[in-house]
Amino acid sequence: MTRRTIATVGCLLSAAGLGCDGTLPSPAAITYIYADGVGNGEIVGADPRSGRTIALLAFPSGAAEVLGTLLFDGTTAYYADDSAGVPGATTDVSSIRSIGLAGGTPTTLVTGLDVVDGIAVDADSLYFVDYYKDAALDISSAVSFIGKAPRGGGSFVKLVDGVPGRLEGVAVSGGSLYWSSATDGTVNRISTAGGEPTVVATGQGTVYRLAADDSGVYWVNGGQAFVDCDLTDGSIESVPAGSSAAVTVVGGIDNLSSVVVSAGTVYFTMVGAQGCDSPSNLPPGGAVVEVPPGQSAGVPLATGLSSPFDLFVDDGVLDYTDTSAGYVRTPHTVSLGPTD
Repeated sequence: MTRRTIATVGCLLSAAGLGCDGTLPSPAAITYIYADGVGNGEIVGADPRSGRTIALLAFPSGAAEVLGTLLFDGTTAYYADDSAGVPGATTDVSSIRSIGLAGGTPTTLVTGLDVVDGIAVDADSLYFVDYYKDAALDISSAVSFIGKAPRGGGSFVKLVDGVPGRLEGVAVSGGSLYWSSATDGTVNRISTAGGEPTVVATGQGTVYRLAADDSGVYWVNGGQAFVDCDLTDGSIESVPAGSSAAVTVVGGIDNLSSVVVSAGTVYFTMVGAQGCDSPSNLPPGGAVVEVPPGQSAGVPLATGLSSPFDLFVDDGVLDYTDTSAGYVRTPHTVSLGPTD
């Protein structure tokens, strides 16, 4: 396994808006990473084989919040754009857009949303979680819904509506759509065709970040005890395909931040020890970890990180970002195949 830095955010924000060598990555080889520098949302394309990069989209400071509402499917980046208004207001302020990884003009897929907390796609459809409050922005009155629209864009329908509290995270596989609730600690499922939702797991503490493939659905249980801003004793949980019972994939992990799955292999990130301070004051205790199918112990792929978070896997490459001083996210990649 090899860990290689693709580029720094500072280089990506060059006057030309291109990668460090001023060239556009080949669309055939391009993968995808997300970066956020000093309040500016940015979607970054990168070629892991050559290290070339290009900023596909850059948002003005404070105009958009992409973190947590971003998806990559191998050729396209899907993202939530809140730049039309104030996130959390009851007016329609958010849209879901897409952009091809070779660059170009973004396509608006869904409009009339509030705060998008998760995006998923299958062969035909786009799914998302929307979260909204009342006119006074009272969190206690917040409700969420699960929406479905054509993958190429258009009007959406609500598969699940009027759920009290905030839903976070959504994943789709095998004709089932999964989502988690940060309010009641549950993981839930509904057929992508609609119908009655069912509860997959309860008592999950701080639940966020879902992933799914043919092997089952996986999620981050962040833990319940706070110690100096830390979440302790977290775990990666799963309901395997064909089962109705949740099992622990790996437990006893502090400060879990994200999870993805590919062919039954689970990858997760854990951030360094917290301290209610900026990332520049955190010890380098973060890591990116792999858990092979059927195993209960993780294999570190990258260690000594501060706050790794954005995590994507595609075509034998695992992408992630690590936050350093000034909240600048630096993209990295790990080759999952034989080393060069």
